[in-house]
Amino acid sequence: MFAGYAGELLDQIEPVAKDARALLAAVTPFTFAHVSYPVACARLAEILGLFGILADGAAPDVTSPLCLRPDRISRTVQDLLEHQPGCAHPVSDGFAVSLIAPVLLTARHDLDAARRFLTRAAVWVADRYDPDHGGIGLAGTAADPGTEIAYLLGAPYENGPAPQPGSYLATVITDLSAILPGSAGLYQDMVNEFLAAWRRSVAASG
Repeated sequence: MFAGYAGELLDQIEPVAKDARALLAAVTPFTFAHVSYPVACARLAEILGLFGILADGAAPDVTSPLCLRPDRISRTVQDLLEHQPGCAHPVSDGFAVSLIAPVLLTARHDLDAARRFLTRAAVWVADRYDPDHGGIGLAGTAADPGTEIAYLLGAPYENGPAPQPGSYLATVITDLSAILPGSAGLYQDMVNEFLAAWRRSVAASG
């Protein structure tokens, strides 16, 4: 059932995976794209990433009736990660798990593309916590949509949410970089970047 629905989703997403404007128009026909677009990107990448891992690892007697095409799926996922900014801009810690499957799938086929994506995601998360950028962090894993939006958009306001003390997203991003072959330097760079952001955040809060 999952493969069937994911295959239909793939048919719809593949033609617009490289076109941020087209995907934005398709998933956010109304207002408030600041939130709905990155949320849609996260969910699309997660579902198709899981679909690609299934296609890569399933036995032939399972994949043949489903007409799975692993190369097509992995290419579409990579296109999403490379060309859709929303994929690297998760709106809260609740979307941390959405990074795992697409990154692991992409790393199997293009390790450099996976590294580039993780780097963009790390910069996004670190900036959300950096007081030099007005950052207060992102909402936690159990946050409701209203709280997610408040943290995402509330940093410029004096009555915005209190700064978050930590980030599950940062943990997932650094863990993913740690398991990519030959990425020890990238891992250390990310650890240093996040630690620097936390220190500035603590200093700014007094």
